[in-house]
Amino acid sequence: MIFNHGQGSFTKQNFSNMEELASHGYVVISIGHPEESLLARDAKGASIAFNQRSATYLKLKALQQNLTATAKQLELGYRAQRAATTLAQHSAASRKLRQQAQYALLEPQLQTWVRDTRFVLSSLRSGIKALPFALSDSIVVSGHSLGGMVALELGRQPIAGLRGIIALDAPWISDQPLRVPALVMASTEFNVAGADLALRSTLDLPLQNSAGAYLLEPSGTGHFNFTDLNYVPAIKLFSPVLGSIPAQRMGALLNTALLEYLRRLERDDFSKDLLPTQEGLRQMVFNST
Repeated sequence: MIFNHGQGSFTKQNFSNMEELASHGYVVISIGHPEESLLARDAKGASIAFNQRSATYLKLKALQQNLTATAKQLELGYRAQRAATTLAQHSAASRKLRQQAQYALLEPQLQTWVRDTRFVLSSLRSGIKALPFALSDSIVVSGHSLGGMVALELGRQPIAGLRGIIALDAPWISDQPLRVPALVMASTEFNVAGADLALRSTLDLPLQNSAGAYLLEPSGTGHFNFTDLNYVPAIKLFSPVLGSIPAQRMGALLNTALLEYLRRLERDDFSKDLLPTQEGLRQMVFNST
């Protein structure tokens, strides 16, 4: 599995999930993006810090000076996706959302990360002598937030060796369907500056038109409950990035979902719910079309 972190984060953002998958025999590679990750390393192991003088960062920072207006624009975009009753309406809302200031600023970075991930994927398949194991064609690209957007982009335009994708609380900003099986998880309780920025119910229509997908929406989840910040409840005192879901329940749910999805990929089995029915969990299965 190849993992991309969120905007301004770093490679160990979801270390608990990587460790869990590794304990079951999976190989997990987390990509660092020099000057765009909070911390990355070069080929010799030297640290490369986040570039706070980059044009993208400075423009995003300027947007945050008027957080209420920025959040409201995002909320309107998500509302339009929820209100759509046809795929054409949803596609129009998604294209408009992609043009919203925040996503428009991130577009060049998104495409750079997509190219980075394609390079890693193709390099793994062509063979790296330093690796002490042989790789199959069953490679999954995953990510959170911006990293999840990378996974979705690759799922729409897959290359050889990509078996599936995992997107953790990443918005849908395209009119193209996924061409590989997917696990998509979305937040349900994420309020910023008075705006509802949860992604619940914004992904149903496009996933119906994709090559098979699981959609999970755990109640009480904020944007960062899908990362290891989930285990730092004190953050709730200073920021709305975590929802009300208990940390241990969310951690167990996320690890279980990731493992079960990967196992079903191996069996080509997408015929039923991913997880047992439980209170506070909305889940949908979209079989291959």
